[in-house]
Amino acid sequence: MYNDTNADYTNYPNIYNNVYWGNFTYENDAHEIITNRNNFIQDFNIAKCWNNKVSRKGREIAEDVTNIHLDHMEYYRTNDKKVFVITSPACSVDEDIHPIMIEAGYIEMYQLYSTRLRTYYKYLY
Repeated sequence: MYNDTNADYTNYPNIYNNVYWGNFTYENDAHEIITNRNNFIQDFNIAKCWNNKVSRKGREIAEDVTNIHLDHMEYYRTNDKKVFVITSPACSVDEDIHPIMIEAGYIEMYQLYSTRLRTYYKYLY
């Protein structure tokens, strides 16, 4: 029944099949991330993926971080209509970027992309 993608192994494939991470082939070492992804939907009251609906202003707010390439970005909308971004920059293993992310208004959270990368979130509106 499963297509062997990350999204298929979560409790929320209808949300995660719309994000980059969700379309990767599932690997056995992804169990912790799958658990975190399930918790994320509940903890943050997620209604849906908002990747294709974020305004230009919202994207500008999300990307306003000096000298850091933000990748693995995902946008979500909550059940109470808040919109936010999560990102797990490939450079997040570098301790020097953590204060820059915090200064830009991001908050570190549990890992949602890889157990090797930090994940941050920021409310946009």
